[in-house]
Amino acid sequence: MKQVLLALMLISVVYSQQDMITSDPFPRWENDVINLLEEIDKNNEYTSANKNFVLKDIKQLTFDGDNGEAYFSSDVTQLIFQSKRSGNECDKLYTISIDGSNLKEFPIQDGAFTCAYYSLNDEFIFFSSTLDDGVECPEIYKHPNPRKYIWPLRNFEIYRWDGDNLKQLTNVPGYNAETTIHPTEKKVIFTSMRNGDIDLYEMDYNGNNVKRITTEFGYDGGAFYSPNGKNIVWRAWYPQNEEEKGNKFKINQIAGYIARRIINYMEPEKNVERGERLGFIR
Repeated sequence: MKQVLLALMLISVVYSQQDMITSDPFPRWENDVINLLEEIDKNNEYTSANKNFVLKDIKQLTFDGDNGEAYFSSDVTQLIFQSKRSGNECDKLYTISIDGSNLKEFPIQDGAFTCAYYSLNDEFIFFSSTLDDGVECPEIYKHPNPRKYIWPLRNFEIYRWDGDNLKQLTNVPGYNAETTIHPTEKKVIFTSMRNGDIDLYEMDYNGNNVKRITTEFGYDGGAFYSPNGKNIVWRAWYPQNEEEKGNKFKINQIAGYIARRIINYMEPEKNVERGERLGFIR
């Protein structure tokens, strides 16, 4: 079932690329996966490696709120996912049985959450949260077009939960999220901005032995290991010219303050004026 989930994610990535290079801003999703792949081929001149599959026995598991990022437990009896529901202004974590029953709130509810994933043998749950910045939901940027999805790269840290104890695995200002596990070794791969760019990193279950995987300037994220753990698949976007790289600006620290953490208010596509306050120092 995990392989089927990965296949769906790969289809989603390919189709989102088609959306960027065609004139149709709201692509049509077909019920038949074969028709979907044929439409991708036609628009992108892309040849799929395998069209000999269809989706069957589809069952809707959630009906309330905005739901996403659902991943199986290792025994394939549970899913953990993020959802904005029940009046919450940001995503929280929930678990549910694969038949849609036994929906439960995750025991920790402070801050915003994303990218939860079970460890080997379901010993731990990894997730990212803004709880290090406080218990409240961070300010949410809302694009004027309600159908446009914006995912802000806010201050997320990665945590490990064993059912009783919470351990913070990263302590780096900026985005640390999109954690998935190695299929045989006790290590994870994740996305981080710790070196000024959005790249992939590995670390062990204790947050040690951090290794940078990608170095090219641009976005690298959403990585998964292959079943044998020897390869990874991920999504990426690399700017091809200076215009796509965007403009740089300088931020000066106020004299007399020691910056333990700089909290940034900026969101995607938000304009900034000279002298405007962008955040604060904690």
